[in-house]
Amino acid sequence: MAKYHCTQHDTDFFKTPRMKRYAHPVVDEYGEDVIDDETGKQVWCNKPKQDMGAMEESAKAGHLVEEAKKLGGVVVSETLSKDVSIAKAVALKASVELVVGGVINLKDIGAYSKKFEAYLLGE
Repeated sequence: MAKYHCTQHDTDFFKTPRMKRYAHPVVDEYGEDVIDDETGKQVWCNKPKQDMGAMEESAKAGHLVEEAKKLGGVVVSETLSKDVSIAKAVALKASVELVVGGVINLKDIGAYSKKFEAYLLGE
């Protein structure tokens, strides 16, 4: 099973060592390669930085955070300074995993970490 699937063209993305990111060649309804009229080169579809599958995974992660809160895994209480430290650590770890997974760019890690931290703290 492929790691990523293009829902627009109903085909799997792939990545070779020479490729910068996941992509697939675009083909017409007859299975022939689509050629750009201006450049004369084959048309490729690049995987979006955050596709629908990644957004679905983010929604699942949000559900897991809610479950963790219910079970006491993420505690938001009167000991706010301790909770803030825990939230920062969890948010940074999750953001790092998004960078490693190719969902977000490294330069965006701070912004995503802050948003996730605010979510964890119920702000």
